[in-house]
Amino acid sequence: MEGHAIQPGSILAGRYRVDDLVGEAAGSTTWRAFDEILNRSVSIRAVAADDPRCPAFLDAARSSTAVSDPRFLPVLDAVPDEDGIAYVVREWSRGLPLSVILREGPLPSRRAATIVGEVAEALSVAHDVGMPHRAINPSTVLVKESGAVRITGLGTEHALRAAAPAPKPNAANDPNIDTVARHAGEQVDARALGRIFYACLVARWPGGRGFGLPPAPTEHGRLLRPRQVRAGVSRGADRVSDRILGQPPHHHAKPLTTARAIADQLATVEDDDSMLADTEITGEISMLPAAAGNGFPGPPPALLPSRPRPAPPPRQVSRLERSRDFARQATEGHRKLIWLGIALLVALATLVGIVVGRQSADETTAATGNGGRGAAGTTEAVALEAHANDFDPLPNGNEEENAEEAHLAVDGDPETGWTTKSYYTYPELGHLKDGVGLMIDLGDDHTVTDVTVDFGASPTSYEIWATPEGTTAAPNVAPPASPEGSSDLWESAFAKTNSEQRSKVSLDPSITTRYVLVWLTKLPPDDDGTYTGVVNEVTIEGPPS
Repeated sequence: MEGHAIQPGSILAGRYRVDDLVGEAAGSTTWRAFDEILNRSVSIRAVAADDPRCPAFLDAARSSTAVSDPRFLPVLDAVPDEDGIAYVVREWSRGLPLSVILREGPLPSRRAATIVGEVAEALSVAHDVGMPHRAINPSTVLVKESGAVRITGLGTEHALRAAAPAPKPNAANDPNIDTVARHAGEQVDARALGRIFYACLVARWPGGRGFGLPPAPTEHGRLLRPRQVRAGVSRGADRVSDRILGQPPHHHAKPLTTARAIADQLATVEDDDSMLADTEITGEISMLPAAAGNGFPGPPPALLPSRPRPAPPPRQVSRLERSRDFARQATEGHRKLIWLGIALLVALATLVGIVVGRQSADETTAATGNGGRGAAGTTEAVALEAHANDFDPLPNGNEEENAEEAHLAVDGDPETGWTTKSYYTYPELGHLKDGVGLMIDLGDDHTVTDVTVDFGASPTSYEIWATPEGTTAAPNVAPPASPEGSSDLWESAFAKTNSEQRSKVSLDPSITTRYVLVWLTKLPPDDDGTYTGVVNEVTIEGPPS
């Protein structure tokens, strides 16, 4: 879906006035709208009517109405086709996504258990009527200012994110197939509850980077328990998390595999322990190497400081040792004078060397007459001033790829960056387009010798393209499909498959250009099943003007 059929001000079904675009994900758009008949805000999730997922999307929306739990945002309307758009209307909630809350830091154990317990209870109600969510995650859990929990995307989220539409059960051939599918969905929900609870406790996502959170640390391939990652997590919260995610759980504990069992156990979780009283973790991870690939620059943050060792008893000093100390003190003054003299001689020699060196350099400059560059006149490359714009040339015109973030890729700060939209099923941008990228404008023609790209994730496949010398306007068409190709608008400079996170390219020979395109052709995976490109910084170097 390209999003052109719906825009702010549109009126859908003669009653829903579209106000704002809320987000884009899974090939769909979500809008805040206003129901002019019932005088209330609503949420609209829209896809193209010819999208192959559309029937499953609408069927899931209709099926979700069988779940009456108020924590699920109910479906109010489902329209199969209106001007080429299919959409589902849900009740609007002012809650903040849990994924946004967790980016600010972890939650106390009891608060985390309360939120996830609410989600687990709601899912158990849905499971009782045969309607698993299958795609519950921190982005589909909303927390209102009052603390109430709301869940969105029941059924529809999975229908949009599934790699292919699931075949409908054929009860005539196998009466158990529907039961098996539902049970599998319930297991997916239970596992997802464990991941959400873990993320609430430590603000890290188990299984890799996801939902704006860093990856959870592991040791020998096993996920570290919450108390091993953050000091103060209560023992009860740690046990519940391990009973859901542990493979197997510690101490032969019984695994929690249903939403109802998880909700019951979360109700017993107590408040955080005192950090000073919590000493259980000190012996568990003190030997964890700093470079074990856990995302820590040093020991994990839950590692408590070691206790100071008691001072040893005073040692008895013999008469011989007292005599030696007296002799050493007696000669100490003479030694200081000797070392002071040596230091003065070294300083004088250094000063003479500097004066002679300056005179030699002045004579060389006068002889060569090139400002100190020597006979070859060479200089080191410097970073060139640059401006960046997103570049997504679709056949029907430019489509923005988070254009407001593009400047962050050339701001000199590696902690900020530009991200592409999220694509599904295939890392090659969902097979929807050949690539997307950043157009770097140097302001005028410059000689470019080096290009460094810092990606936020790997592996990323990318190409470097440049415009011919003398080009004064950025091209509005994509570069050739093959790096070996060329055109009147583009010249290929470099191509890299499955690049690491930092990639530096030295161009040989150098190029003279104004526009440099960093063209992403294959994106790294996110933990939520999408593929998203992240460019934290692009540095283009060349000789100074």
